[in-house]
Amino acid sequence: MSRFVTTKTNPMQQIRLISVAFDTEIAPHETAAFRGAVIEKVGYERELYHNHNNDPEAERLYHYRYPLVQYKRQRRRPAILFIDEGVNEAQHFFSNPDWQLNFAGRDYQASVADLRVKGKTNKINYFRTITTANTEHE
Repeated sequence: MSRFVTTKTNPMQQIRLISVAFDTEIAPHETAAFRGAVIEKVGYERELYHNHNNDPEAERLYHYRYPLVQYKRQRRRPAILFIDEGVNEAQHFFSNPDWQLNFAGRDYQASVADLRVKGKTNKINYFRTITTANTEHE
């Protein structure tokens, strides 16, 4: 006789991910500046990019949730990780034809060095197409 109680649960939901690493190296202290430049490029109205609450009548200034758009430094290169709902927001950066960013006192022409996609969505091929098209013209 088993001492463990088992319950039926739904299978674990598959989380969609897009990980994008860019081509130029940055210093560790420049990651926050990179984040700010990306937020400025997509617009402050895109709350998933910064987790601030844009509603002026809201009680809280921030969204207390797991960040669905994350900024990292991977192998000395700036990277963005889009998680689940954040995957839908990726288009607001990648559909912009101008990937010029200004941070840490310099201009930076963003170009994708590595793109990884996990999970199922109808928009994944769309993101790959935009990314490939943008990097081929440089």
